[in-house]
Amino acid sequence: PTDKGVHPDGGESDPEAVARQQSKARPASARTILTDPAFWMLGLLFSIVISGSKGMVTNLAPLAIDQGIEASAAALLISAYSASGFISKLSFAAVADLLSPRILALVAFAGFAIGLALLSQASAGYWVIAAGVCLAGLFGGLVVPLKSLLAPRIFGTGVVGRAMGLLSTLSLCISFAAPPLFGLMFDLTGSYSMICMIFAGLTATAMLAVPYIRMHPKEVGAANA
Repeated sequence: PTDKGVHPDGGESDPEAVARQQSKARPASARTILTDPAFWMLGLLFSIVISGSKGMVTNLAPLAIDQGIEASAAALLISAYSASGFISKLSFAAVADLLSPRILALVAFAGFAIGLALLSQASAGYWVIAAGVCLAGLFGGLVVPLKSLLAPRIFGTGVVGRAMGLLSTLSLCISFAAPPLFGLMFDLTGSYSMICMIFAGLTATAMLAVPYIRMHPKEVGAANA
């Protein structure tokens, strides 16, 4: 793309200069990435959604059955969640061409928060649960490809594999706690409403940090300063 004066992710005023600068720079080490505040900001923000998704889907059938829904209908909700996530991942490239990464992150977080908020009102009936599940799957499904889109912008194309590996490890470690946490909150409160509202609130709060996500490698920002 730089041969034609465009950046593969769009939005750069001088893409050839940026590409040349990144190609000359020494790839960042794992230590450099781990000491970069942008790594922890990106990792923690997206871990909220990933953890919420894992906690929700692993407890989705018990949540529905607890509201008097038949097991077969509860299983259909899991299928609806999977289908929604598949659709969002399949259409991600087209959506990403229309929206900037920050706007896309805000949309994904907002939609996921609304989905979890609806699930906190599971007592309202099957269709409220279904709507929450579909929103959580649709907008939560944007997060993984969005993380892959942001990583080369934030850390540079030469180290994207290392950065993505570290980000995925962080998200995996955090998400391990989500399924038992959902179960624990049910044991303490008698429903899943509280934990769904907690993750909805965390996701909504994460939106406040999106405008502060750095959209260039540190070296490029320092050179342009």
